Amino acid sequence: MFNAIPIFLVITVIASVLNWLGAIAALANIINPLMGWFNLPPEAALPIILASIRKDGLLLFAEPETLAMLTPLQVLTGVYLAGVLLPCLVALLTITREQSLRFALLLLSRQAIAGIFFSLLLAWGVLLIS
Repeated sequence: MFNAIPIFLVITVIASVLNWLGAIAALANIINPLMGWFNLPPEAALPIILASIRKDGLLLFAEPETLAMLTPLQVLTGVYLAGVLLPCLVALLTITREQSLRFALLLLSRQAIAGIFFSLLLAWGVLLIS
């Protein structure tokens, strides 16, 4: 109650301010071209960014407009990538406090690399097998 809730509120406020400033949309525009690497349309960038910040952003993949433009494999790839690209920020902050910033950043980079690699394998490997 006293550890997770304050961090959750701070993350929510920061995400809201970034959205209000247009930073999230700008980041989506930067990431749009990278979606092709994962066989995803540019519109998948925003759900992936928001789900990387807060895991409930995955619900954006359930929006009817998003589902209409994605194949089931693309939904799976996008949800997987968004879910594992970054660890939960609350957990990462706790690891930083308990271990060190260096340890947390190494963990973050290993998780991001593994998530990207498996997402590429998922997106293109299944197409090659089919």
